[in-house]
Amino acid sequence: VTLLFATAGSLLTAWLGQRFGNVQPFLASAGAFLLALAVLWGADTFGPYAAATCLLTFAIGMGLPFAVAEVAELDVDGRFVILSVPAIGMGAMIGPGAAGILADAGGFGPVLLAAAGAIVAAILLMGYSSRPAIDLAADSGR
Repeated sequence: VTLLFATAGSLLTAWLGQRFGNVQPFLASAGAFLLALAVLWGADTFGPYAAATCLLTFAIGMGLPFAVAEVAELDVDGRFVILSVPAIGMGAMIGPGAAGILADAGGFGPVLLAAAGAIVAAILLMGYSSRPAIDLAADSGR
């Protein structure tokens, strides 16, 4: 069922991207991800758990395409956007093992906190990268 929600999130990107660009929908998906983590933190029955996991996969399905689209938009030479594919793959390989180690060491609280930290980092990086080009040129010393 969660894969259906991930697919719905991915399909929504085309409609939202045409109307709102990449940054605002990405931030909305990150907010939905953080909300899902908060619900998972307090979920003690199946209903909230199921709703949170559906929201979480929806947010991932929506957020990843916007992140890759923003990289493609900023990559004027087209040399780096292709690296988003192995980056996502490496995250899919390393993430579950890292989550297992965290869960084994301290329960699922550290896993949820690590995921929240990663999303906050993504929000900060998206905010930085979406600044006007003149600001980015000044930061690089041009």
